[in-house]
Amino acid sequence: MSSGLYAHRPEELQEIAVVPPAAVRETAQIWRELIHELATVRALTAAALDASDEASRRAMLMLIEAETDEAAALARHLQANDQVA
Repeated sequence: MSSGLYAHRPEELQEIAVVPPAAVRETAQIWRELIHELATVRALTAAALDASDEASRRAMLMLIEAETDEAAALARHLQANDQVA
């Protein structure tokens, strides 16, 4: 009966993808930024709902759109990093 374990030869290890520590730190930083952007969108949405006049609401919606674009760009960057690794 086989244990299912397999020892790789040194030449086989070169083909295994290894994520360098710098890339891991970069990905963690992108996640922190993405969480911050989403929290900002949530806060701006609450403020827009409570806005007393239409001009304020419109200004908040423009900020929400800008923050959402930044969050989407960060998500695309994470997706690109995931496909490379």
